[in-house]
Amino acid sequence: MKKTIYLEFDKTVTRLAGYPYGKLVYKTQVGTAIDFTQDIEIVFPEQIVSIASSFVQGFFNEIVAKVGILGVGKQIRVVAPSIDVEEKIIKNLQ
Repeated sequence: MKKTIYLEFDKTVTRLAGYPYGKLVYKTQVGTAIDFTQDIEIVFPEQIVSIASSFVQGFFNEIVAKVGILGVGKQIRVVAPSIDVEEKIIKNLQ
């Protein structure tokens, strides 16, 4: 079974940055919806064209603490508007 979480941002937001902002987005949009006993798909909206490592580290902080870096690769699937954004997210977790 898979849980899909669609992240939501103001339509004018096209770039994500900041460790505290990443933690806030995780807490408000993912934290209560996530169940680590199933596979998880996190979908970023189409308007996101760039994501800073600080946001990635803040957003995934609790996830990495629960399942580890290897667990993120096995259990979490990130869907972003472009392969560049997806690759940057994965790269910034390593």
